[in-house]
Amino acid sequence: MRVYLPLISTELSLDVLPRRRCWTARPPLGLNGEERELLEDDAQTEAALDSLILLRENQGNALRRIVVALDVDDSWAANLSSEGVIAIPDVDCTHGKIAAILIDGEESEPAVRAVIEAEEQEQADEAIAALWDESLEWYDAEERLVLAGKLHG
Repeated sequence: MRVYLPLISTELSLDVLPRRRCWTARPPLGLNGEERELLEDDAQTEAALDSLILLRENQGNALRRIVVALDVDDSWAANLSSEGVIAIPDVDCTHGKIAAILIDGEESEPAVRAVIEAEEQEQADEAIAALWDESLEWYDAEERLVLAGKLHG
């Protein structure tokens, strides 16, 4: 089962990823491929939003949304009773299960800064809308430490 873990840059090089809320897509039976992909995108989006919250709470990190796509044991799915995009409160994550790393490019930093520095809800909403024009870039799991070094070099 694929889950999406929000991170901040200082956590990217940790030996053990933090236990925190992840997001997953649990499609209803009969959903076609394109609809399944949209559901997965929505789960990634929720994790990216959580990454922004983490950035706001943890100064000194690179101004990038970071989401790690993890493949976890399917036994988690047995405990899920609903369908759609689902928050899973406390997933045990190991680097061996990383499928991909999704991260903002450097050009996204001003938009991320605008989100985390917003003082009013309207400001935050506008900043998030502008940020969503920026796509997360895909990286292989093997690039994790190189990415961490670039972000905190």
